[in-house]
Amino acid sequence: QGDMRMKRHESLALSMARQAAVNTMELMPQEAMKQLIARLFLLPEKQYGPDKRPVFMKFAAESLFELFRKGKF
Repeated sequence: QGDMRMKRHESLALSMARQAAVNTMELMPQEAMKQLIARLFLLPEKQYGPDKRPVFMKFAAESLFELFRKGKF
């Protein structure tokens, strides 16, 4: 965990949340999606989740085209 040392209970909660997360192949109900997005925007740093990993990234159009051109997507 490097510089971001978590307390044991925080690490356990994060691990349990990841395990309980919706499988990427399953569709989430519309209302659950709305609630999740609303809760994400309540975070103090909106572009990072509780685990300090990015929730979203902004791309300039040219950067996005470059990623597709290089076959990164």
